[in-house]
Amino acid sequence: TTAGHVFVVLTVASVAVAGWCGWVRGMQAYAEALDHRVITPEEVVFSPRYVPDAEQKAISLRAIVVMTQAGAREDGGWGWDLQPAQLTRLGWLAAVAGDLPKAEIYLRRALEGGRPNEAMVVGFRRVLALQGKTNTDLNTAMAEVLAKRPDADNVRVAGAFGMLQQGKRAEFEAELSKVIDRGRHGDAQAQRRAIETLAQLAANEGNQQAFADVTQRLDRLMDQRPSVGGLREVRAGFAAGQGDWAGAEKWLREAIEHAPRNVSYWKQLEQVLFQLGQEAEAREAGRAAAAHARRFATL
Repeated sequence: TTAGHVFVVLTVASVAVAGWCGWVRGMQAYAEALDHRVITPEEVVFSPRYVPDAEQKAISLRAIVVMTQAGAREDGGWGWDLQPAQLTRLGWLAAVAGDLPKAEIYLRRALEGGRPNEAMVVGFRRVLALQGKTNTDLNTAMAEVLAKRPDADNVRVAGAFGMLQQGKRAEFEAELSKVIDRGRHGDAQAQRRAIETLAQLAANEGNQQAFADVTQRLDRLMDQRPSVGGLREVRAGFAAGQGDWAGAEKWLREAIEHAPRNVSYWKQLEQVLFQLGQEAEAREAGRAAAAHARRFATL
């Protein structure tokens, strides 16, 4: 019957789709296994006179082939679109294999495909620099990524530093301000770096008013992002730098409320409490830091 034929067709189609999905996942798992066998240190790969080890190069190239086969058709594969994390790994594998132009292509796609973290941006800049590209080339590349992804805050911070190198102080500060002003929609890591950079400049120049302005901006950002402990860690650092140890304690304790297992917060609190003469509480904070450090060591 017609219904029977339809059922058979749908069943065959479902089996085919399931088989295809299984094949793609299998290729992804194989690529990941190959990737884990690439053990060349980052500092070696990104050194000016790097020459790929023959075995590591072969593994990297094989991993690239397998990973792209599991990708979309435009990458020569039969699977799904490659995600930014996968493109980043492809960029790394290409760099290990000594193919920096290919690494640049993959990393640029990764930057344009999502909201890249600082490590991705740094890796991209290093690949460009190793190819002998100038600061102008680097800044142009950052601008091109931002044109496609204006929400790529870490790229914007990197581009801002390029402006500072060119003596464009006003533009530099304006770009960092854009990152800070994105509030809870921004990348917290990029916002922290922007705040710390502006504060450091103000401190180096002895500009107390500028430092106070940055502190106020940080306070507003913390109100917008109450769960980001790292911003409170920065605020504690500002307070400690001005000798306000009670304020530093306050901000560190708030940071710990949001991240109670953060070893760095506990260690800093220990030092602050010693400054306040609260030795018993300082030792308690030190024990907490040690306990959390041991816990992470056993994971």
